[in-house]
Amino acid sequence: METKHGFSLSGEMLKGISALLVSRVAVVISLYSAWIDRAHARVSVWPTGKLISLSTTSVLTT
Repeated sequence: METKHGFSLSGEMLKGISALLVSRVAVVISLYSAWIDRAHARVSVWPTGKLISLSTTSVLTT
């Protein structure tokens, strides 16, 4: 493809630019996914690790 400034965009150049664009989009999606995973881990409920003994009424915490 010839432009008015004399710059031609060959097939190899088009493939390279496309590959670069796809890789940049993949990095952005990966970073967004990691951000979502961290946000989910912050708000998720974790067990407190309490154990109630049947012989006594005391509660053991770990």
